[in-house]
Amino acid sequence: MLFKFVNCLVKSLFLLILLTGCGLTGNTYLVVPSTQDVNPNRVHNLKLNGKINLVNIQSIKTNTQLGVLSHNFYEGNFNEWTNKTIQLLKRELEKRGGEVSESGLKTLSLSVVAAQLETRSAGSGTRCTLTLHVETGDGYKKDIFVVNNAGIGVDRPAGGAITLAITELLNDEKILKYFR
Repeated sequence: MLFKFVNCLVKSLFLLILLTGCGLTGNTYLVVPSTQDVNPNRVHNLKLNGKINLVNIQSIKTNTQLGVLSHNFYEGNFNEWTNKTIQLLKRELEKRGGEVSESGLKTLSLSVVAAQLETRSAGSGTRCTLTLHVETGDGYKKDIFVVNNAGIGVDRPAGGAITLAITELLNDEKILKYFR
């Protein structure tokens, strides 16, 4: 009798652990960074000489895990993130009188090489860290590392991180010199 009771208790406990464990594993979501304009007050006046060719050199086209928030997994496609980065940079260069073209004499190669999402302290929002690799046609290479803190959600922090990386790129003296 005691054996049946313990056996039933063990089975019930096992079922409870199994069901609770299933409740702790979340879904997987794809993060698509939101588009955010660069703050014009944070970028120097640019002198652009000629057409600029912007190239996506991120070869990995599969999703990469960015983090786990509230038991949900978040992934991003760095090739697509690099495309969004190029779209934003193109728009910002054109606002400042630049011309972006595949036939440009000056080439700027870009690749989002790393990103991570995490909850800010006390759950007060989301933080996205991002590394953007940049290469100019004259051999200058730089990894731009940024941290963006934003409110709740994941698309805004990711988009804000891309915007911050573009802002740093547009303030890099060696890149600006290459553009002239």
